[in-house]
Amino acid sequence: MKDAIEQMSAYLVARENGEELDYPQDAARVLYKSDFDGLYLRPEKANELLQQIDRGNLKG
Repeated sequence: MKDAIEQMSAYLVARENGEELDYPQDAARVLYKSDFDGLYLRPEKANELLQQIDRGNLKG
């Protein structure tokens, strides 16, 4: 986690200084894991809800 924070911080500082660096994708995966996981679950949950609506089994 510490390495990911350092990599992302270095990227942001470089960007503010007008330098062009590759986006630290591995660091982003570590730092934003919960956000990414949530994005994957949303369509699955929406699909489950639509199936419940189609069956008339919507629980409120």
